Amino acid sequence: MTLHTTRWRPDTCTCIIEYSWEDTAPEEQRTHSVHRVTNKCEAHKNLNDKEIYAAVTEENPRKNLALSKLMDRFPHLIEEITDESGNKYKRFKERHKPTFKFDSDRHLVIDIPNLSSRDKYLAKAEINKHFKNAVDLA
Repeated sequence: MTLHTTRWRPDTCTCIIEYSWEDTAPEEQRTHSVHRVTNKCEAHKNLNDKEIYAAVTEENPRKNLALSKLMDRFPHLIEEITDESGNKYKRFKERHKPTFKFDSDRHLVIDIPNLSSRDKYLAKAEINKHFKNAVDLA
């Protein structure tokens, strides 16, 4: 058994979180334990380390899942890329590259530029279907 420590900088805030995990369990069964938070963002500054970890591990996957749902629903907005190692992945086309932010209540707001009126309407419906009031489309 080896205990590992990972330093994580989520792309949803400027917090920096160190957490520990053991490599004995398969990746999907591992549990993470907060070691410490070395940087607190403005939105999370009044939370303790465990509360920050809980907040960030809810916010970051919500953002990732919302973007994934939009990619699945609107394949004409994405492109497939092959990296130097031959691995393929999908990303939004540059003209549709989304930006996101959280409002003061930590609701996620996603902006996808250059959407047609129809796609924007359908995207809002897709987001509402999965996330209710936790995610919005700008």
